[in-house]
This record gives sequence, structure tokens and C-alpha cells, in this order.
Amino acid sequence: MEKDFLYKNRSFSSCLNTAYEWFCDNFKTIIRVTWLPVLFYSIFAGLLLVSTLRDPRVQAFAENLPWLYLTLFILANIGVLVCGLWAWARFLSLLNGMTCKNNILRLLIFILCYIVIISIVGTLVVGGAFLLIRHMGVTPLTFITDNWLVCLVSIIILILLILPLIYSFMKYLFKTESNFLLDLHKTYPTGLRHLGFIFTTIFITSIITGIIAIVMSLPQTILMMAQIISAFGVLHGDPSGMPSYFIPLHGTTTAITTILLFYLSAYTMLVTMFMYGSIEKEEEERRSSLINNTEVEPTDNDNSFKTV
Repeated sequence: MEKDFLYKNRSFSSCLNTAYEWFCDNFKTIIRVTWLPVLFYSIFAGLLLVSTLRDPRVQAFAENLPWLYLTLFILANIGVLVCGLWAWARFLSLLNGMTCKNNILRLLIFILCYIVIISIVGTLVVGGAFLLIRHMGVTPLTFITDNWLVCLVSIIILILLILPLIYSFMKYLFKTESNFLLDLHKTYPTGLRHLGFIFTTIFITSIITGIIAIVMSLPQTILMMAQIISAFGVLHGDPSGMPSYFIPLHGTTTAITTILLFYLSAYTMLVTMFMYGSIEKEEEERRSSLINNTEVEPTDNDNSFKTV
């Protein structure tokens, strides 16, 4: 993608519209580049879901052939992870011009850093809450019930503090020389400075894509509810009412839903990318403005001569 097209001042609505137009204009290219890893990704996702079904046939297979079941389960997990990274790396190559290998490495580094950051923050929050509950001498449920507003505000504040990391992540993906952790002290304050823009863009995008995702996942949800109801019936001694084709139907539906949700997530990535480009352009203009304002105009010191 051309830098002049990416780095432009845009409103949040313009980011959504530009992402949609770019996605539609380059849809064939996106499919051509990502169809193979997305296909494998969806197949492994379907296999993973089938392996976790509380279906008598799946449970019988696990009891009769435990090593084969365990092998397939581990293979499905590894396949989802590897093919998911492969698919996103191929898609990102269209956007940042880097190689697939480089993008996979960057995604892995970011995932590890993100897990570390969230783990540290989560430990501090949970530890602080535990000490507070212990000091007050109440149960966790009583504390949440009596202080639900404080808990809600705390969750919102945590989400707002995490949002600037989106800018840090996007800068890490699009700047070859950037380092996520080493540059975090620079990128996080910049993201914090544009928190309102980031929040509005992500919030509106989440609402739109969330509604679309619910519609896309409706067949999967119906099958899942049917399976849960059947499992409850089996627990109470009733025979399973699921037809023989239910397991392959559920796996196939999961695979198709996974493909649809991947490309919906790709659109979300595009919106985030144009949001990042807008922030970068605004920061560039801000730096130029600061440089211009700090320039000192030369002053003429007139030397006065006395006539004797």
C-alpha cells in the first residue's frame, strides 16, 4: 500500500469508509493471497470444535482410541495457531510490504509481549482486589455486589488504558525499524494522546462488525445450542437425538463461519490501519508546527554611534 494513501488525516467515519472501499477494490487480491492458509485454518478450527463436542460418539472415540484422539486434538490446536499466523502474515504482507516470514515473527513477538503485559497488569489488579477484599473481610461476590459501580468504572479505565497499545502495535507492524517493547515509552504516550479518536473508531467498528459477526455465526450458534440441549438430555438418561450427520455438519459449519469471520476481522484490521495512518499524519503535522513555533527570528542589533 502506498504511503501517501495511508498517511492522511481522516475522521473515524472516513477510516471505516476507506477500509470498506479498499477491501472491495482489492477483494480478489486478498482472496488470492490468503485463501490457502485460511482454508487450512478453517479446517483445523472445525476439527478442534468437533474434538471438544460433548457427543456420545466423540466421547466413545476418545475412550476407545485415546492416543489417536489426543494426537488429533493437539494437531488441531497447533494447526489453528500456525495457520492463523500464516493467514494474517499473508494479509499483512499486502499492507506493509514485508515478507510473510517477517510478519509471522513480528506477530509472534507482539503476542508474547501482549501476554506479558496483560499478565502483569492482571496480576496487579487481581492482587490489589484480593488484598482489598481481605482487608474488608467480605466475600468476593459480596464485594462486587456492594461496589458494582466501582468495579464497572475500574474495568472501563483498564480498557481505556489498554487501547493506546493498538497504536503501538500498528506502528510496530508498519515501521520496519521499530521495536515494540523498546519503543513503547514513545508510542504509548502518543496513543494516549489520541485516546478519544482510537476509542471512537474501535467502538463504532466493534458495534458494526459485532452485529455482522452475530448474523454470520447464527447457524453455528443454532447447532451449538442444539448440541448443548442434547448433551443435557443425555446426562438425564435420554437418548441422543442428534442425527448421524450432525458431527460433520457442525464441523463444516464451523469451518465456513471461521472463513467469514477471518475476512470480517481483516476489514477491522484495515480500519485500524487507516486510524494509525491518520494519527501518524497528525503527529507529523504537530511536530512540524512545534518546529516552526520554536524557530527564533533573527533580531537586528543596531549599533548606535555618537558623533563627537
